[in-house]
Amino acid sequence: MNNPLSDKIQQLTELSLKKAVIRLNAERFKHFVRTPPRNYSMIVMLTALSPQRQCPMCKQAHDEFQVVAESYRHSNAFSNKLFFGMVDFDEGAEVFQYLKLNSAPVFMHFPAKMKPKKGDQMDIGRTGLSAEQMAKWVKDRTEVQIQIYRAPDYSKFAFVALSLIMIAGLIYVKRDSLGILYNNFVWGIFVIGVVCYFISGQTWNLINGPPFVSNRKNEMVKQAHDEFQVVAESYRHSNAFSNRLFFGMVDFDEGAEVFQYLKLNSAPVFMHFPAKMKPKKGDQMDIGRTGLSAEQMAKWVKDRTEIQIQIYRVPDYSKFAFVALSLIMIAGLIYVKRDSLGILYNNFVWGIFVIGVVCYFISGQTWNLINGPPFVSNRKNEMVK
Repeated sequence: MNNPLSDKIQQLTELSLKKAVIRLNAERFKHFVRTPPRNYSMIVMLTALSPQRQCPMCKQAHDEFQVVAESYRHSNAFSNKLFFGMVDFDEGAEVFQYLKLNSAPVFMHFPAKMKPKKGDQMDIGRTGLSAEQMAKWVKDRTEVQIQIYRAPDYSKFAFVALSLIMIAGLIYVKRDSLGILYNNFVWGIFVIGVVCYFISGQTWNLINGPPFVSNRKNEMVKQAHDEFQVVAESYRHSNAFSNRLFFGMVDFDEGAEVFQYLKLNSAPVFMHFPAKMKPKKGDQMDIGRTGLSAEQMAKWVKDRTEIQIQIYRVPDYSKFAFVALSLIMIAGLIYVKRDSLGILYNNFVWGIFVIGVVCYFISGQTWNLINGPPFVSNRKNEMVK
């Protein structure tokens, strides 16, 4: 006689050995997750990977989820007690309706022999989307320890090797005129380039590898506070200011009872308390969907109160100061060496300059300077992804 539970486990095991993340449509979800018997847990990512869904953050979430599942499949912790699955909206819209979800990505734990409870949905607005944070959450829900393993990234090595090859080739071509290496002007340009690179912050990025979405709770709370302050200050100094709307803040250490009254177990949370009535659906800002920018907060405030707040930020002159300082240093160096400016017509000097410019541009720092990406994404689609 066939054993339904054994058949399920065998099918899931075979599927997971082929692909670490099992693709689930509505039928498979009903069979493997909703329908008993089931003595195994499932971690399911509900996502929307189709380009038409405009969810670029879903790709990042999928990649990190894949890392967790692959690490689990190749670890000693792998067993038939835990499986990883994924439901794409275009393949399982009924699953989203059943779970009453209207955003993605969402990570849910379906424990063995029972329905999901509080904590079985990962709070990505607080933890971020890294594989390490997902593995920590999986351990909290299932007690299965997953050691994250990432495939080696040889891009940095290739970048350094290519740079050295280009420099070596240039030196070989100009081997009969290497006396230029003893020229103070050349070394001055080189030192200025190194200084500019280091103070640009790219070195810190290379060492620390900060994620696009912060994985540290305190930093997210700090950014939320700063952006909320921008909204409140913009409102106070605008023509819209009146006695119809006020901004306030409750710190957990000063008002833990408020968190208990509102049944909140995470921060930051933004809530609107309308006049003459209790908060209703929509009066809590969905930061997992909108992000934490002051502009998004002002938009949400307008939706709830019909008060338009024009965001005003104090001008940031740091980039201007950086460029001005660099130009002053270069001008000073040219003035000091004004009697030997013929070196500017030397091909070797321009070769070094071009290599430096190319290395700088492909490092990604130029994109950072132009777009100014925040530590926590403020764009709806990217946060959803």
